[in-house]
Amino acid sequence: MSARGWHLGERHQRARQGRQGKSRAARTTRTRYQLPPDNHRKPDHELLADLRAVARKMRTRVLTTTLYRAHGRFDRSTIISRFGSWNAAVARAGLCTRWHRYSVEELMLNIVDVWDGLGRPPVRDDLSRAPSRISATPYQSRFGRFRDALDVFVRWAASPQGQRAMACRRRCRSRSKNDRRETVRSTGSRANPRRAALPRRCRVRRIPVSRRFAVLKRDRFRCRACGRSPASDAGVELQVDHIRPIARGGSDALANLQTLCKQCNYGKGARRQ
Repeated sequence: MSARGWHLGERHQRARQGRQGKSRAARTTRTRYQLPPDNHRKPDHELLADLRAVARKMRTRVLTTTLYRAHGRFDRSTIISRFGSWNAAVARAGLCTRWHRYSVEELMLNIVDVWDGLGRPPVRDDLSRAPSRISATPYQSRFGRFRDALDVFVRWAASPQGQRAMACRRRCRSRSKNDRRETVRSTGSRANPRRAALPRRCRVRRIPVSRRFAVLKRDRFRCRACGRSPASDAGVELQVDHIRPIARGGSDALANLQTLCKQCNYGKGARRQ
């Protein structure tokens, strides 16, 4: 090979190496300064479609953030910022985050009770007090925000299903009020209907502590049947007993009370001495 041919070959080789170096540097520059895709401009239907796709892939309707982080295309923060919360996005997609303890009808009927009891639209703090039976946590878990739950309630109350459920709830409420009025009218006091329905012998009578001490002091802290006292026998347990039992018309007067030990009181039972 001549000297000229050798120089031309070396020149071509250097030019090719220069072109390869420039392309490698360009690829390195593009990789180093490449921007991630802008998912904040994705339309809502594409985000919801990806949620449904992940649910179909995992063969479940309970879609959590852990499952979507492992199999979804978009970041969780993008979905939360678009729909307000993760639960709201999952609800828009027709899925659920977990199995709920209360049904939609139970949640709506609880709002009916609170709304009717207050006479105004309830706020979140109203669910922590009576007449509410459910706190605000199940509403936020199901609907995302309590305001969104109220919007769902307004639509539910206008539907035929909601009208039937509210009419049934109001009938049950009026029936329970009538039962309480009958109990007050028959007993003369606002007693518990279940307690008022019990026979007299089944009710528990509690003697005031001051009267019990007066009876024990009067009997000198001794059993009136056997004469034993805790001062001389540490195993003795004194009790205040009705001489004429309550089941037979006895009262809590001092004259109808006496001090007996536990064994004598159990042996006497409901018999009058």
